Amino acid sequence: MSVDSATAEQTPPAAVPAHRPVDAVTVGLPSLGLYSHAVRAPRDHQLVCVSGQLSVTPDGVSVGVGDFDTQMRTVLGNLRSVLASAGAAPTDLLKMTTYLVSADLIDDFYRVRETVFADWFPDGVFPGNTLLVVSRLVRPEFLIEIEALAVAPDSPGPATTGPAAPAQASIDA
Repeated sequence: MSVDSATAEQTPPAAVPAHRPVDAVTVGLPSLGLYSHAVRAPRDHQLVCVSGQLSVTPDGVSVGVGDFDTQMRTVLGNLRSVLASAGAAPTDLLKMTTYLVSADLIDDFYRVRETVFADWFPDGVFPGNTLLVVSRLVRPEFLIEIEALAVAPDSPGPATTGPAAPAQASIDA
């Protein structure tokens, strides 16, 4: 499967909440990319720990085998779905840890992240991120995995029952 970029481009960017709960901590160090050195979680929010997300459909079928862009967009779509099920949004992310199976994928990672983050974080306040290159992930076809920490209001949004949103859920909306 591949992500239809024409459809993604037509989706309006997500609205930035009037009060964003995650706040970047000012430090005297420049960041080398689209991340904050530290972010602060508000006291009236709960911590949401998101397990590593992979490029799979809700029934566990691999998506985008051999296609890094499709895998990364699917992983980010799955991350967004998990956050939503916990009453959170990408703007509630505190930190992400990204695992790539090859250093050759780093430039592609930065390129896709820049595109997605332009929609997810239009205010330029990014979550922390650690990027690691590993020898492989749980199955050999996976090129990327992302785990995350986020915050959600103490009274979480509507709970979902049943399967998660489809893996191809828009990451730009």
